Amino acid sequence: RVGDFYKYAISHGATATSYNTLSSLQNNAKPGDIVQLKKDGSWYHSIIITGGSKGNRTYCGHTNNWKDRSVSKLTGQSAYRIIRFN
Repeated sequence: RVGDFYKYAISHGATATSYNTLSSLQNNAKPGDIVQLKKDGSWYHSIIITGGSKGNRTYCGHTNNWKDRSVSKLTGQSAYRIIRFN
């Protein structure tokens, strides 16, 4: 339902920006942002940025019950999309 959440968020005032590198994600994400992950041509998963500092963010996700895990562990993605409610 990643695509459905994206459409809902955009239609309710959120902005979305995509990045192709993990370092770009680390430098632009802020706590409270939703980040969607893309692999093999599809957006397939959403996580929430929970803290850390610019360049060294942490996130929570439910697949493996990650809590405040380093964003640097999100390897193997082809793109990252930040969804931010302003």
